[in-house]
Amino acid sequence: MAFGFKHWWTVGIWLNHKEQLVALRLHRDSWKKVTVPFSEIQSVQIFEEEREITEVRGFLLFVRTNTDEISKGLKIKINTVTRDYYLKLWDPMYGTKLKKSNSQYTKIQECAWSIVDEIGNIIRNY
Repeated sequence: MAFGFKHWWTVGIWLNHKEQLVALRLHRDSWKKVTVPFSEIQSVQIFEEEREITEVRGFLLFVRTNTDEISKGLKIKINTVTRDYYLKLWDPMYGTKLKKSNSQYTKIQECAWSIVDEIGNIIRNY
């Protein structure tokens, strides 16, 4: 089974607009899925190395970082009425290093911005 080992670490977000639900797989080490109603989502943020670089509550903030730096992580925080969920898009382990200027990291950032845009639309419209 080719899929089994290639994507075992994948995190993800799935949107069900019909039922107004977001499903999350938050971390590569957990197969547990979390389901959140659209109506409970209050804000969404991107964090790099524990520094917030964006927040959406109807508006965006952005702080630039040095692209020659080695990334120590990139995650999205989804704040709900009851708790916060962290979707770890880049969580380096085993000595893995990735410069912020690397095209792989740029793709991870683009993914993060897409998620923030979509969750932002949910916050504004539901």
